[in-house]
Amino acid sequence: TNPKENRGLTPFEAIAQANNGVPPGKSRQSIAVLPFENRSREEDDTFFSDGIHDDLLTQLAKINDLKVISRTSVMKYKGTQMTIPEIAAELNVSAILEGGIQRAGDRIRINAQLIEVSADEHLWAETFDREMTIENIFDIQSEITRHIVTAIRGELTEEESGALTQRPTTELEAYEAYLKARAYLNDPLYRPEKYINAEAWLKKAVASDPGFALAWGLLVVTHGQAIWQGYDESPERFEAALNALQNAEKFGPDLPETLAARAEYLYRVKVDFHAAEPLFAQASQAKPGDADLLTRLAVTERRTGQFEQSTTHLQMAIELDPANLDVRLILLDTLVLMGAYDRAEPLADLWIEKYPETQIFKAFKAQILALAKGEVKQAKALLAEV
Repeated sequence: TNPKENRGLTPFEAIAQANNGVPPGKSRQSIAVLPFENRSREEDDTFFSDGIHDDLLTQLAKINDLKVISRTSVMKYKGTQMTIPEIAAELNVSAILEGGIQRAGDRIRINAQLIEVSADEHLWAETFDREMTIENIFDIQSEITRHIVTAIRGELTEEESGALTQRPTTELEAYEAYLKARAYLNDPLYRPEKYINAEAWLKKAVASDPGFALAWGLLVVTHGQAIWQGYDESPERFEAALNALQNAEKFGPDLPETLAARAEYLYRVKVDFHAAEPLFAQASQAKPGDADLLTRLAVTERRTGQFEQSTTHLQMAIELDPANLDVRLILLDTLVLMGAYDRAEPLADLWIEKYPETQIFKAFKAQILALAKGEVKQAKALLAEV
C-alpha cells in the first residue's frame, strides 16, 4: 500500500486496507504457487529450485488485493498426485502456478504455467531458456510475477512495477549462499541448529556481496535468536546483531525486510515489544500477503496487550497459510489467555477432529473445560489421552 494513501490510519487499519478490507475467511483474487520441480541432474539443486519458488512468493506477497498461499501450505503438494482442482479446493484459491527449473552448465531453463481453476484453462504459459547469470534469474522472476498479476488482477501499479526491478544482489555466489541459508531457516522446528547453520551461509553471502541487504537482515534474525534462545549471549553477539542491522539499513533502508529486521532486533535483543510492534505493522503493510510477518506482528501484539488485534492478524495469517498448525495453536492460546472460551472451544473442537494427530489441541480443550466450565474430571480424562 502506498503510505501516502494511509495518512491518518493506525497500523492496524492500514494492514486491513492493504488486504482490501477483506475479513478472514472471505476469498479474494487468489493464487497458490506450487513448489517448482527440480529437473536438474544434481539432487543438490533442490535448494535452488525451492529458493526461486520462495522468491516468487516474496514478490507476490507485496502485491495488494492478492491472496497468496504461503510456503508452508504449498510445500505439502511437492510431488503430489493430486489434481489441480483438488489442490485449489483445499487451499481455496482461484488460480494455480506450477513449473520446473533445470540448471545445466551455464544455462538455466525455467518453465511456468498459470491455470485458472474454474475454467480449467491456461491463463499463461512460457519457457525461459537463458544464460545462467544473476541478472537473468531476477529478470525471469520479475517476468513471471508480472504475468501472474496481470492475468488474475490486472496491470501492476507504478510502485509495484518499480519494486520488481530491484536486484537484491549482483553476485551469483552470494545469492546461492543466501538461498542455502533460507533452506535452513525454513525448517519448521524451532531449534538452535537451524539458525546456526543458516548463519554460516549468510556470512558467506555478505562476504561475497557486502551490500546484500536481505542477507544482513536475516543475520539480524540469527543473531537475535542466539540471544533470545540463550545459546550465545556474549557481548560479541550483541555487537554482531547491531552491526548486521546497521548494514541492512545502510544498503536496504526502504525494504520491508529491513523494517522487519529492526523490529526483530527490538524484540529479541532489546526486549522492547512496544517499539517492535509498529515496525512489524509497517513491514506487514508493505507485504500484505506475508503470513509470517502477520504472525510475528500478532505475537508482538500479545506482548503489548493488544489481544483483539492479535487474534485478527492470526486469523489473517491462517487464511494465507492454512496448513500451518503453529499459527492455529497460537490463536487458541491467545483466546484462552483472553478468557474468550466461547470463541476458543468451537475452534478446539473443530481442530481436534480435523487434526487428530496434533494432540495439543486436546490440551487446550482440557484447559477450556476446567477453566470455563469447572469440568475437572472431563479435563483430566482428556489430558490422559494426550
